[in-house]
Amino acid sequence: MIAERYERVATVLTSNLDFPEWGEAFPGNKMIGAATLDRLRHGAYKIILDGESYRDPDAAKTLKTKLAKETKITQS
Repeated sequence: MIAERYERVATVLTSNLDFPEWGEAFPGNKMIGAATLDRLRHGAYKIILDGESYRDPDAAKTLKTKLAKETKITQS
């Protein structure tokens, strides 16, 4: 799929693996991992998100409270 889309259309990919770990994602053939990563990185934007998980219910409540205080929004 990546080879077919390469340099023709935009592709969005999310991963919890950093670039050096991609070789391990394809244990049967590290060349596939290297080639895929090479195509993905060519002309790519890398955005690293590092923070609390929104999936954690407690973190979501904390974030909502924090945002409400910062924006002075009250719940009615």
